Amino acid sequence: TQVQFNNAGAFGGDSDMTFVSGTTLNLDILNLPTSSATEGYLTINGTKFLHSAGGSPINFFGGAGAGNATATTSINNVGIGNNALNAITTSALGNVGIGSDAVGGVTTGDYNFGFGGEACVQVTTGGSNVFIGNSSGSASGNISQRFIVDVTSDTTPFLYGEFNTERLCIECNAPTARFHLPAGSATAGYSPLKFTSGTDLTTPEAGVVEYDGTTFKVSPSTVRQSIVTSSTSTAGAAPTVTGFGTSPSVPN
Repeated sequence: TQVQFNNAGAFGGDSDMTFVSGTTLNLDILNLPTSSATEGYLTINGTKFLHSAGGSPINFFGGAGAGNATATTSINNVGIGNNALNAITTSALGNVGIGSDAVGGVTTGDYNFGFGGEACVQVTTGGSNVFIGNSSGSASGNISQRFIVDVTSDTTPFLYGEFNTERLCIECNAPTARFHLPAGSATAGYSPLKFTSGTDLTTPEAGVVEYDGTTFKVSPSTVRQSIVTSSTSTAGAAPTVTGFGTSPSVPN
């Protein structure tokens, strides 16, 4: 069957065209109106799949159930994946969700980024979060200005950061230092901190700790110093002490 359009006319008013039996529709330009609750969608099997519902600058949503057609003034949001960003309301701004249900709980929060299925799913009104990995942040509640990297729903994620305090930790959710390490364990390979032996700096730099495979060294200023270490005394032997320099003084 052919449908022919003349140069001056249009094919009906709000008419539907249905193609069956594998027919292909080739178009040079497909011009859709701005998406609203009732128009401007590409659908798959009756489900809204691709649209730009929202304000201007427009949003972009791709995936079954992605986005929210009633969020008429939300802007600059991008949701890709089934139900991504599907809870946003009128004022959501600059959110990005990639993955099924990614950033799926945000209503009025702004500038949340979730990469992975159910990433950032518990945030509703919080903002400025970056969550990476499937289920990342799904156990953290409605928070703001956080950085989480994990692949499970974990209250103590693999990486957890606070943008507002500029602190980062491993396997915790409340860092109390710029870089907060977890406790070690007796299992080999699980100490809290380990240095790989290497070559010392040619010119010492203040604040540096180094390890050459034999000695730990610290530079509290631009002068490098060895960290004093001692062995355990056995059979009456005196401990080995290093690092005194050329003129040691040991007061009583």
